[in-house]
Formats: sequence, structure tokens, C-alpha cells
Amino acid sequence: MGNRSRSMQNRLHGNRRSAIVALLLFALGIHDATGQLDETMQTIDQGSLAAHFDALTQQWAAHCARVVLSSNMADYLNAPSYRSLVALGNPAIPLIIERYKRDNLPWGFALDDITGLHMIPNRNSYNPPSTKRLWLEWWESQKSPYGRRDRN
Repeated sequence: MGNRSRSMQNRLHGNRRSAIVALLLFALGIHDATGQLDETMQTIDQGSLAAHFDALTQQWAAHCARVVLSSNMADYLNAPSYRSLVALGNPAIPLIIERYKRDNLPWGFALDDITGLHMIPNRNSYNPPSTKRLWLEWWESQKSPYGRRDRN
């Protein structure tokens, strides 16, 4: 067993939530020999989801700006920061929705990947305004499954 596998196995002896997050991060390749996985785990465990989300969003926005002339959506989604945003899972959905309301990053793809709902049937041929409208309508139809409080 290699050092990388042994290291991963040792990390999984923590609490169940940390183990699940570690497995997701490992499977998505969000780690390296310098301890990026440890840094990601500490950020999430310290309850600073919003700050971590904001940092990842800035990284993803910078990546999207670099590939802005591409018509291939895979170029926008092929970024470690995008995979890290998706790995945040359901707790990130309210943060994504708030960002989606005010910017033009392709958040619909992250929501598709997190929720398993597929509002974008073809990733290379989609209508951004229509997709955004569908996701925002979906969000408004939710009562509180993602940590939102009822408005009533």
C-alpha cells in the first residue's frame, strides 16, 4: 500500500461526515502531496463554508475568464475549483443560488451535478437564461430542504 493510500486510510478514521467528505475530495482528485486535502478538510470542519465557497468561486471565475472564448462547456467545467464547489454538496446550494442571481457563471451545471436534477439535457448546447430561470424557479419552489427557512 502506497503512502498516498495509507494517508487516505488514516484520515478516514475520523467522524463519519469527515470520512464522506474526504472520500468525495479524494475521488474528485482534490488533494496533492503537499496536503491540499488537509487544508480543504480543515476549512470545511471549521464551519467556514461561505468563505471557502467564496474563495473557490473566485478561482472558478478566473478560470472561466481564461476560457471565455471557448464554445465547449467542458473547458469551463474542467477546473479543480469547479470540482471543489460541487464537492461541497447540498450545503452549498443556497450560496450557489445567491451567486447565480447576480452573476453569469454557469452555475446551472454545478446545481445539476450536486442535486442530480438535470435541467441541462445537453451540456454543449444549452440556453443560459432559460437554464438560470429554471433553476431559480426550482429554488423558489423549495420549502427548506437545503437549510432555508420557510418564508411564512
